Amino acid sequence: MKKRIILVIIILLAPILVLANDNYVIEESIKIKKDVKNYINNYSNFLKENTNISFYVILRNKKVEDYEINNYKYELNLGRKYILIIGVRENETINVKVGEDLSKRITEQEIEEILDTEAIPNIQKNDWDKALKNTYIKLFQKIGKTYNIDTKNMEIEETKGNQILISILLIIIGIILSGYACSYFKLLYNKRKKKTIIDYILLFISLGSNVYLYYMANELVSSILIVPIVLAQLTTILLSFNTPMQRKTKRKRGKPY
Repeated sequence: MKKRIILVIIILLAPILVLANDNYVIEESIKIKKDVKNYINNYSNFLKENTNISFYVILRNKKVEDYEINNYKYELNLGRKYILIIGVRENETINVKVGEDLSKRITEQEIEEILDTEAIPNIQKNDWDKALKNTYIKLFQKIGKTYNIDTKNMEIEETKGNQILISILLIIIGIILSGYACSYFKLLYNKRKKKTIIDYILLFISLGSNVYLYYMANELVSSILIVPIVLAQLTTILLSFNTPMQRKTKRKRGKPY
C-alpha cells in the first residue's frame, strides 16, 4: 500500500514541475523556435519576480478584438502592469498592448518605432522568430532602464540555474518510475502472488508516466535530456532484474534439551 501511495505522489510531481516554470508564450497558431520561447520565458519570469510586470507574447491566427484583450487580462490576471506582444498570422502584423501603469514609461511613439525597425522588416522576410525576439528585447530594454535592471547577466543566471535543477529532478523521477515499473512487472510474473486489477492499473500508469516525463524533458529543457534519463532508467532496470529476490525462511525451532 505504501508503494502505491509513493507512486501516486511521484506522478503528481510532474505537473507541479511544469506549473513552477511559468509560460509567457501563448501559441494559438504561429509556432516559434524553442530557444526563442525559452528566452522569452526566462526574461519574463525575471521581470515578474522583480517588478511584478507581466510580459506575454501571444501568437494568433486572427486579429485580436478589444473584448479579447479584456479576456486575456482576466485569464492571465494581468492587473495594470503588463505588456502584450500580439503576433497575428492573418494580416502578418505584430501589435503591442501596454497596461495603464506602464503607458507613461513606454509611449505609443516608442512602440511604433520598435515595430517599424524590428517587427515589420523581419515579418516581410517571414522570420517570425527574429521579429518577435527583437521586438521583445527592445521593449524589455525600455522597461529595464526605468526599473534599473541590468540585462547583461540576467539570461545566464536564470537559464542555467533553473534548467540544472529541473534536469536533476526529472532524472530522479525517471529512475524512481522505472524502479516501480520493474517491481510491478515482477509482481505480475510471480505466479505465487495474488494480482489485483489495481496492480495492472498502476503498472500502466507508471509506464504512461514515463512517456509524459520524456515530453516534459523536451519541453522544459531539451530533447538531449531524454538520453541521460533513459540511460539512468535502463541501469535501474538491469540492477533490479539482476538482484535476486529475497525469500523469507521460517526459522525452525530446535528441540529443547
